[in-house]
Amino acid sequence: MRLKKFSDAARRRLYAAHIHSVLLRLIGETFRTSEAVHEVIAPGYSQRPDPATGSIRDQYLISVKVPRMAWREIDFFNLEQVDPIEAIARFDHVREMTKTGIFRRIDPME
Repeated sequence: MRLKKFSDAARRRLYAAHIHSVLLRLIGETFRTSEAVHEVIAPGYSQRPDPATGSIRDQYLISVKVPRMAWREIDFFNLEQVDPIEAIARFDHVREMTKTGIFRRIDPME
């Protein structure tokens, strides 16, 4: 086995895909728990050092609002063709992310 180090850009793109995939999973599990849930608002955050104090703070990176009816448009029998970043982008969302996967702090949806 040979280990190959990821470039910074490749690592950031992988991280971005991971964040979006986790949100999709949490949204799906929330809808699965109850038919009474008609909409999910899901924020995603990271705990990062505050440059002013050095204290660890929650920094919101993404927030998405997904109505159940729009969620049902995803083809769950063809998930290998679903790009998690594009899937989240279909819904009402707040995200400041560069094309290379750098996230900036956002204010989450209420």
